[in-house]
Amino acid sequence: MHRSKQVVLNLVAVVALVLSVAVAPVNAVPQLDQGPAAPRTADGPRLPLDKGDKLAELPSSDALSPEQAIAKIDPILRESVQKGDTAVINVLVSVRAGADVSAYVSDAIARPVVFGGVQYIVGKAAVSSLMKIAQLPGVVSVASAELSDLERPFDPETKQGPTLVEQLERLNTLRSQAVPYSQAPTPAVNAGGWFDVLDGHKSSEAWRKGFDGNGVIVAVVDDGIDFGHPDLIGTTARVTDPASPYYGWPMAFSQASTQYFAMDVFLGQNNIASGATSSRWTTTITRTGQTLPWDSTRVRFSFQPLNASSSHTYIAPKISKSGLYRVGSLPEMNLRGVYGERVAVLVVDTVTAGVYDTVYVDLDNNYDFTDEKPNTKASPEVYRDMDGDGYTDISGGQIVWISDGANPPPVTDWLWGVSCATNSATMKGCPDSGELVLFAGAFRAGYTHGTQCASNVAGQGVVSGGASAPAFAVGGMVQGAAPKASLMDMGDFYVTFLDDDHYLVAALGYDGVPESGDEVQIASNSYGNFTQMWGGWGYTGRLIAALNMSLAPSTVFLFSGGNEGPGYGPQEGEGGSTIIKVGTSTQFGSTNWDSIMDIDQIVYGDPSSFGAKGPNRDGSAGLDILANGGRGAGDEGINYFGFNGAESWATWGGTSRSAPAAAGNLALVYQAYKARHGVWPTWDEVMPIFKTTATNSVSAPFFQGGGVVNADRATDVAAGIYGVYATPDEWQVGDWQGVEYPNFAKVAKPGSTYTKTYEVKNPSGYNITVNLADGYMKLISETQMTFTTSPENQESPFNFHSPDYLMKMDPALIPADAEVMIVKYVHPYSTFDPNYDYTTANSSWRFMVYNWTDQNGDGKLWTDLNGNGVVNHSDSPVIDNDGFHQVDYANSEIQQGEYIRMDYEFGGLAVPIIIHDPLDRMADGYFFGFQHRANDHTVLTTTLHIGVEFYKRADWPWLSLSDSTLLVPANGSATFDAVATIPANALPGDYEGVIYMTDPGDANHAPHESALPVVVNVIADLSNNGSVMLGGTPKADTMYQNAWTNGYFNWYGGGWTGAGDWRHYFLDITPADVANQNLLIHSSWSYTPTDFNTWVLGPTPDCASNGTAPCAFWEPGTGQPDPAT
Repeated sequence: MHRSKQVVLNLVAVVALVLSVAVAPVNAVPQLDQGPAAPRTADGPRLPLDKGDKLAELPSSDALSPEQAIAKIDPILRESVQKGDTAVINVLVSVRAGADVSAYVSDAIARPVVFGGVQYIVGKAAVSSLMKIAQLPGVVSVASAELSDLERPFDPETKQGPTLVEQLERLNTLRSQAVPYSQAPTPAVNAGGWFDVLDGHKSSEAWRKGFDGNGVIVAVVDDGIDFGHPDLIGTTARVTDPASPYYGWPMAFSQASTQYFAMDVFLGQNNIASGATSSRWTTTITRTGQTLPWDSTRVRFSFQPLNASSSHTYIAPKISKSGLYRVGSLPEMNLRGVYGERVAVLVVDTVTAGVYDTVYVDLDNNYDFTDEKPNTKASPEVYRDMDGDGYTDISGGQIVWISDGANPPPVTDWLWGVSCATNSATMKGCPDSGELVLFAGAFRAGYTHGTQCASNVAGQGVVSGGASAPAFAVGGMVQGAAPKASLMDMGDFYVTFLDDDHYLVAALGYDGVPESGDEVQIASNSYGNFTQMWGGWGYTGRLIAALNMSLAPSTVFLFSGGNEGPGYGPQEGEGGSTIIKVGTSTQFGSTNWDSIMDIDQIVYGDPSSFGAKGPNRDGSAGLDILANGGRGAGDEGINYFGFNGAESWATWGGTSRSAPAAAGNLALVYQAYKARHGVWPTWDEVMPIFKTTATNSVSAPFFQGGGVVNADRATDVAAGIYGVYATPDEWQVGDWQGVEYPNFAKVAKPGSTYTKTYEVKNPSGYNITVNLADGYMKLISETQMTFTTSPENQESPFNFHSPDYLMKMDPALIPADAEVMIVKYVHPYSTFDPNYDYTTANSSWRFMVYNWTDQNGDGKLWTDLNGNGVVNHSDSPVIDNDGFHQVDYANSEIQQGEYIRMDYEFGGLAVPIIIHDPLDRMADGYFFGFQHRANDHTVLTTTLHIGVEFYKRADWPWLSLSDSTLLVPANGSATFDAVATIPANALPGDYEGVIYMTDPGDANHAPHESALPVVVNVIADLSNNGSVMLGGTPKADTMYQNAWTNGYFNWYGGGWTGAGDWRHYFLDITPADVANQNLLIHSSWSYTPTDFNTWVLGPTPDCASNGTAPCAFWEPGTGQPDPAT
């Protein structure tokens, strides 16, 4: 039978230089005899843990061509292999269990088979031998296992921490007025509910129903969590199985630390004792305490911490039952940077001689442990309130485990094969009691991204100090959606040897046994790498899908969508059919940005301009849901942000924030579901609930997925209180050669008709009749205007909270029935980078739309007192938590308390601002705002072009529904059919629409409208020796244009990013043309410096993650096609 090849063509077009690339190889095409996989349910079958039988028929070395062998090698190593590099590197060889690679791999550790019948062997090998390894029988793949040290995500609008000099000054002040831990007050908890959890996502409404995340474990896969922060004390997850040897201890995982331990145990290395990079271990030595002559309650001993130039005499409480004190060094790098040496750790046996149970950390580095907190299994958080104000001033993270002499460290048994019989000259498999202490925390020097993420999951609402807190704020500034959820620290993810371990531990828990009860329910992942280029085709996404569809159905992974907006198409975070991809929605005014007077002026719920948008390269909408990433409060690491817990928070944003915000709200849904059903939901049960109950923002799947997180409605539905949800939660119209694969693109052909049956489920006790309609967002009017700035030397010095220019929008431009307004700003490249050096812009702008509230009734937002056309302003000496001067309104032309941005963007020269329901949400008017962000004085004036577009819903001619109303019985379900009829003249490209499902509500529940995404990928049939033109047609009346792009890009990352305005096309190409290398793609455009990049994706065999049996992670029934290479 003829089998065509699928090629994805990705185009990027902008009106200026774009520093971007496009996509990487997609999955190979499926075999026709593989049917679609049935979704897993709570009672469905599970694949066994060890599928080693599927690896029985790996080809021998004689059967492997050089091309087949190189395909098994990590792409980042292939160039070195082909050049004949002789360097010896750390490698990870994936093999069939028992395969022998000892001829080429030294210092090898063969790990147990955990998943997919694959065994990992970690060791050293010469690059020149990698081809030989790849050709060995049983070898699946060869990858680099070098310790990575990736750049952590960052928010360019977040201030940096204080300088070393400032930190030392603060510490010296604290030490001069220090009170012992025993005399400091206990930190208060005040989770009253600030804006994220009020109207923003309605989390507090779920709290009122008893759903606060209690019992749900949320893993934060990042750089670490500062558990000594006042907002995070008491939030750690714990082992709850009384039969576990780790019962009662906090749950945490560090891949690098675990591997260091394994290398010390198996190979006799010295990683832990030497303080290896990102190790979280403290190894201890024994000291005999000498009683102080003048104080019989204290002892002293000598010890030299790591990085110290000499030893010190330490004072400790005389509480050891054996008289033997164990002492080591804390692996925390911020304190090491300030003090010039690591601070000391004391481990004491306070109850039974030789059983070490209590840890002290010399946080203030005064060589005295008696003023420090005793840290135990019951109270593991390490911190110190130096000045007695009730807030932490110095943090040491938390202890996770103290070695007991009877057990190996957590997860090292099933993940690495460590036992008490595994010993070396440098480390025992079961270290002596008190010999090792495992910590968790934000221990890497500098900014801690993970702490910010964790705070938006389970922040306790304690801190609120500093000038960034509005006067009308309620309670603490950082209040996570799930204050009773438990956090599992999985870091430092950015310094790791092997990413897979994080996902395996999340899925299988501390004991490595699937569905035993200690698994993570939700894993939040706020990182990505646009250079991966594969979107939803990636290795990690397929690994997670295989885990979800076999061993871990109730562990859901959320990934940030990325910050590569404002254009369509770029995706940073991992995607996959079982992954929830989170985009970012707006929220401005909950911290002291701009100037408002009361809570009613806060604006929220629009898709953020900077956020990555769909469609994805796998043919999906690209986003599943939106949560606040633009912007809100988040906690900063105590030791990074200035040793002042009361003010250790700031405004931050990005999809790094939106993913944990969504994860916290999803924890409420998990708890609600379990309260009703008695079990945790599976991924395919909770995802449609979460997406269907989201608040519809702009009815555009590429912008919003299903909409903005709505915890009130989601918990109503999950708990069976009220409401309905639908499956599927997204329809990718079409199939691949007649089959719909969950983990493969679906394409539609012109002239074809496709039908999808939707099931609407009603878990409540009330009959509900829903209204159904199809639609898309149609352009109804547009207008354009210009604004020319004054000479730049008349502008005031930069102040973040005040614009430099304002232009009032005529409200008469807004049609009465407009549902969405998109404001587009652009200025010429000649006024952005006039020297054309393609580096940092010479003159760049923040573009904003302000909502104006005329507080004093004078009809003015500003007065041009000097007639220069500039909104001149003066700085207040007050600097807020974000590092910005407040505005001195008494000496400024703009009025206080009257303006808040709806959204803004600043990375390039063209920006869209998307606003839903513009008339309903307008206070007394809108202003276009411009703020000179970068100005080297080479551009005198700038002419800014402003376009405003208005959209409303319209019937989608391509889509029809079998029913306009549907009665869904109580505790039952009903179905309807959606029929997509693709016109015969439909042009290649992506199309978006929605199915509106509206329930009327009742006396206690408001009406709710769901916008179920519908995506159509019209494939181009490129017949033998044929051709097709992509683009080149007039603009359509839709938001997304297949034939037009915008000049969107950003440079705020300090260099190359993947931002642009992408278009994706699927092409059906005959095997003959592929084999003959007859594919020619010609791209043309006009006007320098426009840069139009074309990238082509083709089928690539990937045995390690999605190959034909017997390759890893492929199983019939996991929804992944069986590739034909």
